[in-house]
Amino acid sequence: MNSNDNIKTTIANNGATADSSIDKASNAAQEAITKAAEIAHPAVERFTAGAHQAVEKMMSVASSTAETVAHRSEQLMDAQERLVEDCRTYVRQKPVTALAIAAGVGYLLSHLLSKRN
Repeated sequence: MNSNDNIKTTIANNGATADSSIDKASNAAQEAITKAAEIAHPAVERFTAGAHQAVEKMMSVASSTAETVAHRSEQLMDAQERLVEDCRTYVRQKPVTALAIAAGVGYLLSHLLSKRN
């Protein structure tokens, strides 16, 4: 055997050793990934379940709040209508008194606003 054959044999042996080492490392990495996934899976399941519960609770609270706001809005609209109707009735029954009250309020507002400037 000459030196070229020795070098080729050494290179082939080193290549086979490297290939075997790469295969072992790859298999070990794949096993580690599989084990990590198996360990992480229950934690991911718990996190997902908790997130779903939190979203459902927020949706419930938001829905309840929207219903309450809608109900209060209706109550305010009814109160406004009653107040306007009461004012109209008062003005019809006592027009002079209503005019005097309006003039007094107008005077007070103009006096207060003129002092601010």
